[in-house]
Amino acid sequence: MISVSSCNNAKNESTILKFETNADGETYSVVGCEDNTESNIIIPDTYRGKPVTVLSTLYFGPYVTSISIGKNIKEIDPTFVSDIESIYVSENNTMFKSIDGNLYNKDCTTLIQYAMGKEDSEFIVSNSV
Repeated sequence: MISVSSCNNAKNESTILKFETNADGETYSVVGCEDNTESNIIIPDTYRGKPVTVLSTLYFGPYVTSISIGKNIKEIDPTFVSDIESIYVSENNTMFKSIDGNLYNKDCTTLIQYAMGKEDSEFIVSNSV
């Protein structure tokens, strides 16, 4: 497991994400996050020049309200978001999409994760799901 403290979020603050080399030796997984006080976590497209392709189960901390998922993420453990208010996905991601801050597969036929931190009183699932 490798730790990094240079992943910048949207406010140009840094967060400490933990990365692990995947079995192929050519890609990385995000496998953890140190305690932090940031509100937005950005999962980078690459780490050490190699694609970050997996977002594993992890807790981002009590202050995190949103997460931005990079274009190279191909696999996500759906339990990762806990009380996050918004999930954003790069438009260049081929596997996932964000609608109204919720996580869907790219063709919007599956709701993967409702952002549980939302204060909405109701949620209407699209007919495409």
